[in-house]
Amino acid sequence: MAEADLEVDGPALGRIAERLVANELERLGFRVTTLNREGNSDNADLLAAREGTVYQVQVKGANNKRLPNGKLDDWWVTYGFCTNEIIAQQEPMFNRKKAFYHANVVVLVAIRNLREYRCLVMPVSEAESAAQHAVDHGYRNLKADGTPKKPHIVWTQLDKPRARQDKSVASAIAAEYALIEKYRDNWKWL
Repeated sequence: MAEADLEVDGPALGRIAERLVANELERLGFRVTTLNREGNSDNADLLAAREGTVYQVQVKGANNKRLPNGKLDDWWVTYGFCTNEIIAQQEPMFNRKKAFYHANVVVLVAIRNLREYRCLVMPVSEAESAAQHAVDHGYRNLKADGTPKKPHIVWTQLDKPRARQDKSVASAIAAEYALIEKYRDNWKWL
């Protein structure tokens, strides 16, 4: 098995996602520095600079062997893990910490192996809006038994919206997809 065909999993997933994003940014002429050399940096993982423009980039990687619901073959990304505060709209999904770094770009990476990956490359404001729509349809509605949903990973499929019967849920999914559509593998807006 070639190195590029190895499955990406476990604790290295985040570092591999960051390296893939750094490679893409370097290909576009950015000088990239990792901010996670001594543990995780709050709010941003990479610093990218080119011709007077500086981006603080937060990277979220997702192993695309299977969807969280067990289905195969669809591409998906994660916005991260939501909290009760995010569900209650008391804190944002991104830039949650009071810290020196404050991401202005979010890259969500779907990885199958080192050669096969897809990205959503978004301004943080658009990523936050998309994530909030995902929380709307995934967590801000009640379970079938009428109880609130517990915080967990917030994810979305890249190629097609998940079909839902509930009109309010379908509306949140449509709003999310309207936001993410233009940012799929769109590095050129940077």
